[in-house]
Amino acid sequence: MEIHKITLELEELAPPEGPLNTLKPEDIINKYSHAFCSSLKNDLAMTGDHPVLDGFVRAYTEHRPITISPDILWLLIVQGFSYHVEYNSEQLRSKFVNFQNKKTLEFFAEYFDVSDQLKWENIFRSFASKISEYSGEELMNSLTPNFSTTTPTSYTAGLISIMASMKNYFIFQCTRRGCGIPSVTIEGTVKDWELIKDKLQIIQKYDLEWWVSKLEPIIDEIIQTKKGNVNKKFWLQMIRYKNIRGIYKRTCIDGWICTFYPYNKYGNKNQLNQIFDQNNLPREVLTVPMKLTTIYPGKQVEYLCNIHTGFFGLTQDSKTLNLKPEIGWLICQVLENEETPDKSPTHILISKQYLIDHGTLV
Repeated sequence: MEIHKITLELEELAPPEGPLNTLKPEDIINKYSHAFCSSLKNDLAMTGDHPVLDGFVRAYTEHRPITISPDILWLLIVQGFSYHVEYNSEQLRSKFVNFQNKKTLEFFAEYFDVSDQLKWENIFRSFASKISEYSGEELMNSLTPNFSTTTPTSYTAGLISIMASMKNYFIFQCTRRGCGIPSVTIEGTVKDWELIKDKLQIIQKYDLEWWVSKLEPIIDEIIQTKKGNVNKKFWLQMIRYKNIRGIYKRTCIDGWICTFYPYNKYGNKNQLNQIFDQNNLPREVLTVPMKLTTIYPGKQVEYLCNIHTGFFGLTQDSKTLNLKPEIGWLICQVLENEETPDKSPTHILISKQYLIDHGTLV
């Protein structure tokens, strides 16, 4: 961007002795706790609380030339305006808003990198627009810098300054939905998924019509996808964290994956379309108690065991980081002081020779 400028020679003075000491952008940013996004790109001198005033003082006392621009002086004016409103917010309230206390202005976005400068510039523009709905476009247009020297950074600084001037009237809430699945891999053939539908017809006979009726539409959509008829909206609705306003919130899970959890761990039916507390779900590992009896010559030894089967974790592709639930099983001995989930375990009588033949004993 070509900037129109003139340089005025004011006095003939001895030149400054040398450049001022500077700090790198990262060192300046580190002065602010946990900063995660910034427009700062250049090494800067005089990085205290009043760099403009300090700069004029140093320029005057050390014979240094200085540059001003409409954006620089206008931002000082907007800062003065902002402090004026902050220090007199209640006296001026009726000039800006028609409500008491503070209103929350919300910006909702899908997940984004919080270091994305362009994203934040758009967010601040949105907040300024929301302010104008209450305070009027005339004020917003007047406060916003729109000079030939205005850069995206100085424009954004102007928007943030407007927000600062209104902070006693508004709460600024930016919510990014921190969820999203980039892709889903669907294994199995069409016939496999159709077989699930057939199996559902059998289990629904056992007083499960209320559950099967919700599962069938999901399986139908998967079958259609395998046939090439992809309903992307369906797949985007697999799982979401949200509250009733659609805001990211871990206390509530919705999406069709919830349909696969018909009961909570207390034996009560779930809603099937939402899970409000994941800790109330039964484990994804089922347990079967079993007695294992080993027969030795002249005696037998009995162990109480638990058989566990279900999902024990997720495998992770080393390249794509794709996650896949891992199905497995294991058998473990229950010690005398351990509780068992069932007081009437399955009883299996196994001879010592059987265990030797199958590699259990040597």
